[in-house]
Amino acid sequence: MILELESVLNNENGSYPFDYSFDLEGGELLTHSFDPVTVKVSGAVTNNAGRISLNASVTYSYEAQCDLCAKDFTDTQEVAVEHRLARSLGDEESEEHILIPDASLDLSRLIRENILLNFPMRVLCREECRGLCLICGTDLNEGSDGSRNVCGCKKEIDPRLSVLKDLLI
Repeated sequence: MILELESVLNNENGSYPFDYSFDLEGGELLTHSFDPVTVKVSGAVTNNAGRISLNASVTYSYEAQCDLCAKDFTDTQEVAVEHRLARSLGDEESEEHILIPDASLDLSRLIRENILLNFPMRVLCREECRGLCLICGTDLNEGSDGSRNVCGCKKEIDPRLSVLKDLLI
């Protein structure tokens, strides 16, 4: 979505509200492959005494495979997007501002970049996921006893580190 912001830039109390959705192509998010994701965006670009700000709330859901236990799951993420906009910076350089010299902004591209920057490095089905046993491959999340050894495999401890075993109890 391209925002034409000329009216906001020329009006010190101007505002340009937006509320829309778009599809983020599958496979675009880092090393994880995804089906197309629908992104919902709502917010506004405001001019407050010459200070141009973009504030938006972004919500999207995706289906993925857990990095630890390999189960498929669906997760919903919310990202708050805040940026300062400027037509020009004069002679100075700034990473805090997004330049919009022609008073138009490709909001979908900006939102996509923010999603990529805020996407979790590890995709987990739940925060306390324990993964798979390294010896037999059993899902350690399953089991009713709550112990760390659901599968019954005896974990070998390097004899040099056996003194540290007492710290794990």
